[in-house]
Amino acid sequence: MPAVAELQSSELIPTHLGGTIDSLASSPNANPTTANKVHDVLDVTNDDHSGLVQSFERLREEEKAKLNQTRDDQTRSIPRVTRTGSSGAGQVREPGV
Repeated sequence: MPAVAELQSSELIPTHLGGTIDSLASSPNANPTTANKVHDVLDVTNDDHSGLVQSFERLREEEKAKLNQTRDDQTRSIPRVTRTGSSGAGQVREPGV
């Protein structure tokens, strides 16, 4: 069974959970009679963990996109100062004008 902890995630919970699953996966090696019983459960757990990591990554990307959009909207709403003439005096122009 592949090491679950190797799934890349910067989130503490999925990383810790992956290590725990790996520890549990090595337990049947010490007691071969339980290996068949545990194998199916570990397969489901591995799939669930992979889905959890993917969900965290998807949510992170969605939040990043929202933050970027908010930043871009706020940047567009800031008035711009333009210099006119040699006096250095500026005029404030509203966005879109």
